[in-house]
Amino acid sequence: MKIPAPTLVLLLLPAIFTLSGCLSEPESDPMEVLLQAEARRFEKAPETVGFDYLDDAYAQLSLLHEFNRLWALEELTTDEAAQAAAGLDWDDGGAWKELSLHTWGPGHQAVGEAWTALISGLATVYNAQRVFARAERTSETDAIIAEAECLRNAFNYYFISLFGQVPARDEADEPVAYRRDEAFALAITALTGILEELPEKTRFSDERALFRMNKSAAKALLARLYLSQREFTGSGAGETEALQAVIRLCSEIINAGLYGLEPDYWGNFRADNGMRISPANELILTAWNGPDGGFTNSFITNALHGAHFGNAGSWNGFCTLAEFYNKWDQQDPRFRGPRIGEANAFFGFNEGYQFDANGDTLRLPDGSPLQYTPDVSLGGTNPAAGVRPVKYEPDGILANPFRGSGNFYAIIRLAEIYLMKAEAEHRLGQETAALATLNLLRESRGAAPLLSITEDALLNEYGYEFWWEGQRRSHLIRFGRYNDPISIRPTESGPHRRLFPIPQQALDANPLLEQNPGY
Repeated sequence: MKIPAPTLVLLLLPAIFTLSGCLSEPESDPMEVLLQAEARRFEKAPETVGFDYLDDAYAQLSLLHEFNRLWALEELTTDEAAQAAAGLDWDDGGAWKELSLHTWGPGHQAVGEAWTALISGLATVYNAQRVFARAERTSETDAIIAEAECLRNAFNYYFISLFGQVPARDEADEPVAYRRDEAFALAITALTGILEELPEKTRFSDERALFRMNKSAAKALLARLYLSQREFTGSGAGETEALQAVIRLCSEIINAGLYGLEPDYWGNFRADNGMRISPANELILTAWNGPDGGFTNSFITNALHGAHFGNAGSWNGFCTLAEFYNKWDQQDPRFRGPRIGEANAFFGFNEGYQFDANGDTLRLPDGSPLQYTPDVSLGGTNPAAGVRPVKYEPDGILANPFRGSGNFYAIIRLAEIYLMKAEAEHRLGQETAALATLNLLRESRGAAPLLSITEDALLNEYGYEFWWEGQRRSHLIRFGRYNDPISIRPTESGPHRRLFPIPQQALDANPLLEQNPGY
């Protein structure tokens, strides 16, 4: 089939958008000469040249998922994560506390940096699509064109979820700003239209299979969109059909046999998770490590106190809240895993006294023992307040604590496919099917099967499976719990907090964008 021309393209750099949206005569437009030449080069080597154009966009998708961007917005605004006590430790001007208290404004650093990563990624994809659109169509070029379109709509998905607007230019090259419901419909159409051209996971036999867009990733993005249709459109119209689509898409991914639930839950997060490309690998889409490695080390250094690494006074980090910690059945294998020697900590939730490899107690700068306690107070001074979660195994952490890790950061795992399917079945009243789907996942993890399924059970299962993976906000919004009071925010927050404000520089760049209500 012929892939339709993109309908959502980026408004970012003025120089990019001064050209006409129509194809001009090459001899009359030097830029057109260059674009046509690049299109010929793309035709001769679609995979090589195509990825050269898209690799920076993948790098921006990776950048988006770092702890101070999407992760902060999805986790620190919820019951799963908060900043530990400050003192000698970093505080970043109270930025992380503002997220926990739901008092952030348009100038918040995480909001601005998330927007910048999104807009930069879209700009890169748009530049690639300008070249690809001028190439002669073959099955090889179509696969790359579809990949670019899928990547573009991954960025659009996050725009829709976080900001409720998508800055764009239309087919006439005029600036537009699509509202949430419009952008939702366009993303559904675009992703559905490219499924046949997208490669399967088996297109690559190496780690590229984990960070390149493919058919399963597109279906997962569609399922995410359909599952949030009520939130994204402001209407329950068509919700039954949307939930049926979720079940169909998730079933197709599961039944394709290209992925499997990892027998070792912690294998999804080990330093060698990028090497697991067999059908047992459940990583459908990951953040690209790039030539200099990835960023997963930052998640362990940003959770544990510096005493774990022999730097007792260097930093403190994030923790989880008592109410999330207390939800756990501590016999669930996802609660705590093996000990990680390099970190003097365990996979999972670290509470109580902490010890080094020799069994000696780790100590704070004043010489007192490091003992993590569940209770957290944003105004407190106890540097050991808060249980510390560790999800990613460190890789080279002593040499370089913030870069160079070999782990791939999970964006979409097969476990999410099972949970989305169970949620859709539950919302359609298919309780037997929902319980069976949910228990397939639980039993694969070694957790006891549930006897019944409820809203609370489903939401808890998302927490047990995806803690600290940058998804909690989205789950809480879908279940109507995001604005509920929590221990460090004792009053309910306003409904406008389900969206983040548009940064001022974005409003200045595109006057058709409107600041979200409440900001």
